[in-house]
Amino acid sequence: MLINPSLLFLDEPTSGLDSTTAQRIALTLWELARGGRTIVMTIHQPSSRLFYMFHKVLLLSEGNSLFFGKGSEVMDYFNSIGFSPSVAMNPSDFLLDLANGISPDNSSYGDQNAVKQKLVLAYKSNLDEKLKAEVVEFNDDENDVLDNKKHERWSTTWLQQVMVLLKRGVKERKHEFFSTLKIIQVIAVSFLCGLLWWQSDKAHLQDQSGLLFFYTGFWGFFPLFQAIFTFPQERQMLGKERSSGIFWKFFVCVIHTSF
Repeated sequence: MLINPSLLFLDEPTSGLDSTTAQRIALTLWELARGGRTIVMTIHQPSSRLFYMFHKVLLLSEGNSLFFGKGSEVMDYFNSIGFSPSVAMNPSDFLLDLANGISPDNSSYGDQNAVKQKLVLAYKSNLDEKLKAEVVEFNDDENDVLDNKKHERWSTTWLQQVMVLLKRGVKERKHEFFSTLKIIQVIAVSFLCGLLWWQSDKAHLQDQSGLLFFYTGFWGFFPLFQAIFTFPQERQMLGKERSSGIFWKFFVCVIHTSF
């Protein structure tokens, strides 16, 4: 998302979420798509509100296409070829039954292959040629646009990417790195250095080298204290993972991968 890609693939971004949260994510993706991006995602059994937000829907069954087109037209298409739900239901549930070869007029699991073959043949006779014509027409228009417009490799410059990452890093870590305790520690050490090397004679290189050595040592070891004080907080979880054998399993996996 940082380099503003024109094509974005998402693998089930709404899995494990409730319908409200999934709706918010789909709305965000819908707004991104309106900005000139193409978003392709796999999704499993979405809600009715979420389903009708899709601009295009591709239904697959064992690698075969059963439908490709607007989400609002999917029920009309299957109704036109003799597949319509007996009761009002979520379109995604209806499509999932068809993809598994379950006919709406017969909910048994008897002749699933026959239903799938009928749907595949209907797709090839009704949608396949139309889709190929649309792809050829789109490619011709796209080639004309590319000939008349010179595209840059990246949508954002290197400096813009660095600034976005820097702002994000400062926003996430400012409470951790700019805490009151650390600020007091740095000021106290700076005060002591000022007292020790106050009015130091520049002619004595040994004094100046000592000051530089102290600076490099302090700023080299000062960040390490953060890692040292992190261990006591994680000690309980670390002991629990060791008792369950997670570290041993990880070690075996690493050895196995190395060989």
